Amino acid sequence: MKKVIGIPLSLVLTGVLSTQVTNANESNDLYVDNIDGKVVQTENELHEDNKVHLDGFNISNEDGAIDGDANLVINDSETEIQFNGVLLPIKGEGYYTGDVIGDIEASNGYNVLQFHLEEEDNILSLIIEDSENGDWMQFEHSVDDQKIDHIYDETNAYAEKHGMGEDETQEEVIELLNIHNKAEHGQNQKDSLEFEMSGEADTDGGFSVDEPIGTQQFEDLPVDYSELNRLLSDLSDSGSANLSDYNLPESLFRDSGWKRHQGMNSDPRFTYHAHSQEQIDMTLTQISLLTGSAGFTNLEEEVARYDFALTVGDGILVEYDHNSGDIDVVFHGAGLAYMNLELGQTVQEDTNVYRNQTLNGTNLESGSGSGAINYLVGLVPFGDNVSDIWDVVTPNTSEDLGQTEVFSGQTAEEQREFHDDRVYSAIAGDLSNWVMQNVGSNTSFQGEIHRSGGQAVNVNWSYRTDLGTNL
Repeated sequence: MKKVIGIPLSLVLTGVLSTQVTNANESNDLYVDNIDGKVVQTENELHEDNKVHLDGFNISNEDGAIDGDANLVINDSETEIQFNGVLLPIKGEGYYTGDVIGDIEASNGYNVLQFHLEEEDNILSLIIEDSENGDWMQFEHSVDDQKIDHIYDETNAYAEKHGMGEDETQEEVIELLNIHNKAEHGQNQKDSLEFEMSGEADTDGGFSVDEPIGTQQFEDLPVDYSELNRLLSDLSDSGSANLSDYNLPESLFRDSGWKRHQGMNSDPRFTYHAHSQEQIDMTLTQISLLTGSAGFTNLEEEVARYDFALTVGDGILVEYDHNSGDIDVVFHGAGLAYMNLELGQTVQEDTNVYRNQTLNGTNLESGSGSGAINYLVGLVPFGDNVSDIWDVVTPNTSEDLGQTEVFSGQTAEEQREFHDDRVYSAIAGDLSNWVMQNVGSNTSFQGEIHRSGGQAVNVNWSYRTDLGTNL
């Protein structure tokens, strides 16, 4: 079993007196005589007390592209390691803004899990994995702030030279912050999970939610909406908070895995989804908070319109410090991505039928394809009961976002005549060409129903999506 060894860095990672950081050839190069380290994860308890250090750590940096070498000493065994890769700037308004992170490969059976120059503490943090035995070794050393500034400028030059905008750079940085992504002996988690939610509603004001499908892949971790919303608002305003000031479970931000909870029966209606990846002494978490609205609007004697809408109230990537309880924003607006989102509904009474459907959205990101939306319909034999929307709907048309699809036949009688005794009992809208991730992004789906003789209307509603993380 892997064992993570939690020894405070300040007690272990101290440089020897002769250690110094100097310029190698130019001000953007980095040379360290000696860096003491420690084993922070091992599958062999006998390795916990290994004495490890790097001798002659040398990095040559030109426009963000680097190469270098060092001698890795483990007890009395010495191995020369070659390094090559690129350095990227961390931008934005988060905790690591102004830092430098590396995508670096190493030789001789070793992996560089992370190379991180931290501006605030003037620290070089380096994590190396022995790919054979799974040991993780962490090295830390102080670096002059002017040196970090010079290297940061070089990384900006690299990003500009290769046409990397801030969004693309952020995507790369998020992946590099998670040390498990480059590890052969790390924790492998799915980068996307399917999620489905459904329920019922009626024109008398009734609303219910079924148990979400896919819960076996998520930890159902209940939270109080007001407390979660208060924390996310404080983080948006100040960039940092301490978990002890909020009535929220620590496991929301500490334990690795996928988490969720729905409060669609509450006021406001909400659902959160989160994905966490525990590092050595902290955990990174992507979390998104959805608010929902649902109900019948503009009721007329023979017409009812059922609307269902989802809005990203907040989305954020944070770091949780296991020791202090501090939560710091890494990137604002970097929550989970709602991909391949589909919203559907069906009427339960055989004489009530759909007349049209409209799928709309704002502040969505264009995914793949043309950006069109796809409408699906369920033309079912008159009198049949629809138990599952997704079993009966099939693709019908492609339209622009917000374009209404009107059906032939506006009553059950007309539809039975036009469609060989079949009626439009189920509808759905497909947003697979769009991604809902930005804070404030919204999608709404409306079905207009002809209700025969003004009778009550009961609908089953559902939405399903692929939740994506780039952590």
